Amino acid sequence: MMLNCETFAPYERMFEEYMTRSIPDITPVAMQKAKDTNFAEWCKDYINDATQFYTFPMWMLDFVQGPRRNYRSWPIYHTRGYTFHTHNHGQNRKTQHYGVCVPGTNETDYYGLIQEIMMVEYHGDVGLKVMIFKCSWFDTTENRGMRIHPSGLVDVSPRRQYAKYDPFVLPGNCDQACFISYPRVRRHSADDWWACAKIIPRGIRETSEIALTAWQDDRRDQVAESSWVETHMNSTRAPGTQAASPPMPPGATGPAVYHAGSPPMPLGATGAAPNHAGSPSMPPGATGAAPNHAASSSRSNSYPQMTLNAMLNSPARLSQPHLHPDKLNGAL
Repeated sequence: MMLNCETFAPYERMFEEYMTRSIPDITPVAMQKAKDTNFAEWCKDYINDATQFYTFPMWMLDFVQGPRRNYRSWPIYHTRGYTFHTHNHGQNRKTQHYGVCVPGTNETDYYGLIQEIMMVEYHGDVGLKVMIFKCSWFDTTENRGMRIHPSGLVDVSPRRQYAKYDPFVLPGNCDQACFISYPRVRRHSADDWWACAKIIPRGIRETSEIALTAWQDDRRDQVAESSWVETHMNSTRAPGTQAASPPMPPGATGPAVYHAGSPPMPLGATGAAPNHAGSPSMPPGATGAAPNHAASSSRSNSYPQMTLNAMLNSPARLSQPHLHPDKLNGAL
C-alpha cells in the first residue's frame, strides 16, 4: 500500500539509497524483494524517530503504523465512472465488470480479475480508510501468457497466472477491462486466449483533435510569431537594463532568495526547520519542527504517546490558552 502512495515516493528513493550503501552490488530483483519485505517497517521507524524533531500530519502517522486486521468487503464498487464487480458476483451476468488493467513500470500492462473488494481501516484518531482490490493477475510472459498483435490488440491466456504474489491494487490506479473469448476453431478451446479491451469510463467521450478547436476565436490568430515577440521585447527594453522578470506564478509568496550553501528543501516540507543542535534535515511530508524539542526527545517513543503529543502541540490547540497544556480533555 505504501509503495502506491505518491507521498511516500521520496522515502522509497531514500530506502533505495540506503540499500545501495549497505549492499553496493545489490541486484534489481533483490532491491524489489527488499522493498516488499522491509520498506514498510523501515519507513515506520524512520518517521517515528523523526517525530522527535519534526511534526507530521496525523494521517501520515496513522498510515505508517499499518492497517487493522479486520476489514469489510462488498461485491460492487463505483468509482471514477466505472462500476466494478467481483468475479464471483458478475461471472454469470450478461455484462462484464470484473476485469481490471494496471500499467506496469516496464511498459507492460497487467490484466486481471477482481476477486474481492475490500475497505481497510487504519489505527488512530483520524479514522483513515482505504479501498483496495484483491485481484488474480494473468501471466505477462510474451507468447506464453500474453501475446500482442501488430495492430496493438492484446490477448491473455486465462490458463496461466502471474507467478509473483502481488494481488492488491488501489482503485484509482487501475482501469476497467473486458475479456472477450475467441470462437472455438478446430482443436483450440474458447478459453485458450481472451482478447482484452479497455473500457472508457461513463461520462467520458473520445473526440478527435479537430473537435476541440475553439471556433469562437477563429477570427484572430492566437499564436504570435517569435520574430515579432523578440522585436517587441527588444524595443521596449531600455539600453543597459535587464529583462523584466516573469509574472509571479499562482501560489507564490515572493521572489526566490538564494542562500549560498543551503540545501534544497525536501519534497513535502512547508518551511525551513529551526536550527536544533543534532536535528536531522526535515524529512518529506513533515509540516515543521516539533514545538518542544528538548522535552519531546525524553518522552516515550511509543505510537500512543506520539499521537497524544501531536494533538497537544497542534496549532489549533495552542491557539486556545484556556485548555490544559498536558491534558487532552482538561481545562485550566
